[in-house]
Amino acid sequence: MNIIEVKGLSKHYGKIKAVDDISFTIAENEIVGFVGPNGAGKTTTLKLITDLVRPTGGEIAICGYSLKKQREKALANVAGIIEMPGLYQNLTGKENLRFVQKIYGVSKQMYQEMADLTGLDHHLTRSVSGYSLGMKQRLALGMSMMKNPKLLILDEPTNGLDPTGTLELRARIKEISKQTGTSVLFSSHMLSEVEKIADRVLYIKNGKLITPQATGITEKIYQFLVSDPCRCTEILTQAYPHMVMEQDQSSVSVTIPKTDCLNDILTTIIQNKINIQEIIAQQDNMENKYRTMFTQE
Repeated sequence: MNIIEVKGLSKHYGKIKAVDDISFTIAENEIVGFVGPNGAGKTTTLKLITDLVRPTGGEIAICGYSLKKQREKALANVAGIIEMPGLYQNLTGKENLRFVQKIYGVSKQMYQEMADLTGLDHHLTRSVSGYSLGMKQRLALGMSMMKNPKLLILDEPTNGLDPTGTLELRARIKEISKQTGTSVLFSSHMLSEVEKIADRVLYIKNGKLITPQATGITEKIYQFLVSDPCRCTEILTQAYPHMVMEQDQSSVSVTIPKTDCLNDILTTIIQNKINIQEIIAQQDNMENKYRTMFTQE
């Protein structure tokens, strides 16, 4: 089942086509990255999906409900953080969560699960005005998940975070999807974070999707310098017949999908008593894709 279906979606501001006839779907329990340069139409698209902005044309259906014709039912299945988290700065983290709990009438158990999900622990008793940006993002995630949405929308969730905050928020997003089955659509400029979090990627430029549907997250290419390249290629081909491999006089290069099985490959090589002298990770294909799509005319 598709959690969201977008068909021919457009948003024009006079002659400016911020979003120009885009279509895509996201299935259950998928994490999809939304990538493009500033002004490409990412935030506008997310605002259209959350009904913060009305479209010029096209259709959006969330869990089978038309956002235009069945607005309340559609929005009941979606939650999001667009731009900066909307928090009550003079209240504590706990009070912010309690406020959302009362609005949606959710159980004490759900409240506690979302409080735990933030990972803020004793910081929930502190005023939000004293929170770091990362802590605010984590609290906002917990609040967004309070009504157990089927689709979570995040606009640049790691923007402005230090490395620690980025790592923590990445873990929370993946944990949310895994524990609740929630689908996630998030925009980001950080290609490395998109690659670590997303299952697929939508690329947008000048309001148009460059690919008609989200493309699979990039593979990684590893070059193994080994004692016996011929035998290594033979063994790996038998063990992993669907992987792309290239061999030269001193090494074997293997393209590994996002379902990273690097450790399994290393174990296979070692168990067959082939010596590994060096492992070289090639440049991420996602960076190459981005460079081709957005920096080369």
